[in-house]
Amino acid sequence: TVNQTPVDANITDIAVTNLAIDADDGVVIDIDATTLAVINSESGFAQITDTAGGLTIGTVATTSLGNVSGVASGGSGVQITANNGLLTVNESVIDAGNSTILGTQGAADIAINAVVQSTSLTGRIELNSGRDLIINDGGANDISVVGTGFINFASEGTTQLNANVDAVTAGGAITFDVEDL
Repeated sequence: TVNQTPVDANITDIAVTNLAIDADDGVVIDIDATTLAVINSESGFAQITDTAGGLTIGTVATTSLGNVSGVASGGSGVQITANNGLLTVNESVIDAGNSTILGTQGAADIAINAVVQSTSLTGRIELNSGRDLIINDGGANDISVVGTGFINFASEGTTQLNANVDAVTAGGAITFDVEDL
């Protein structure tokens, strides 16, 4: 269980290969990890920045929680950023908060292979890539907002929605701020 507020944004708070975070009231942390899974069960914002190179949202085996997969947040939102490498989403990101933001800094890609969903009636999803944004079929309603919020795809390179990818809202806008679609 990690609930750490960074003192200095330029310093990694925790370095480990596989990291599972179980938070009740949000978490703000800078990490150096390869695989990440997050449960934010009650409130607060989950803001996680990988300061090293490359991060996969996947499954992490733990002794106390068993396998933790993807990101599940009942809090006020999720922001996961990979600063210096590829951000890969191999397990679902489900957020009950008002904002779900996945991003990379610098010339790095985002590859999404699973469902990303906001279950808030006013939620939004923002996918912000420093280079290419690649979305593969991860199941029904791959990128979805159940309410009237919006979905924004942004990339400095190519944005690629592959075969059978669905982007769905219940009346909100779907926008593209991209160099090449």
